[in-house]
Order: sequence, then structure tokens, then C-alpha cells
Amino acid sequence: MIVVLHFLNALVTADYVLIPAETKVSSTFSLNTFISTVNTVKGVMNENIEILGVIATMYYCQANEDKEVLQHLQENYEVLGVIRRTTAVSSAFGMGKPCVLT
Repeated sequence: MIVVLHFLNALVTADYVLIPAETKVSSTFSLNTFISTVNTVKGVMNENIEILGVIATMYYCQANEDKEVLQHLQENYEVLGVIRRTTAVSSAFGMGKPCVLT
């Protein structure tokens, strides 16, 4: 319950939202739910909030599912970047360093 309140507080006070989306079919369902929540908040509590776009994450270029989901994201949303699934990303996270968008 507390996590939901923090999440809603963040949306109510935000001007912009940047959405990370894993390139898996299951994550597209969550993405639609999240966007619906943002639109509800926009209509009720924060008319200024805007979705900047989506960053595709955990992308593995040799997996057909990832390719199809990335194509779906690009056709339906503003994709601002792609973070590929590599050991460098995992290592950067472990060392507290930023990942580079490609």
C-alpha cells in the first residue's frame, strides 16, 4: 500500500514521465496499465504531466521476441533509446555507473 502511495505521489508531483520497458511481451501489458494510470492522474490530479517516451530495456538483438516487441514499441510509442542486454550493463549497475543509450 505504501509503495502505491509513493508511486501516485510521484505522478502527482511530476511534470514528465520517462518509461522503461523491457522488450518482452509480458512487459507490454504492464506498459499499457502504466500509461492508463498516468492518463488517469493527468485527468484527475495533475493536468501538466506528460509522457516523454519509452526507453526499451534488456534488448537482445538475436531474440525474435525482443525484435517484435521493439518494433511494436516503435510503432506505438515514442522510443527514445534502447538499452541492450549485455554484461557491461550488468557490471555498470553493480558499480553504480550509468548505462549508455544506443
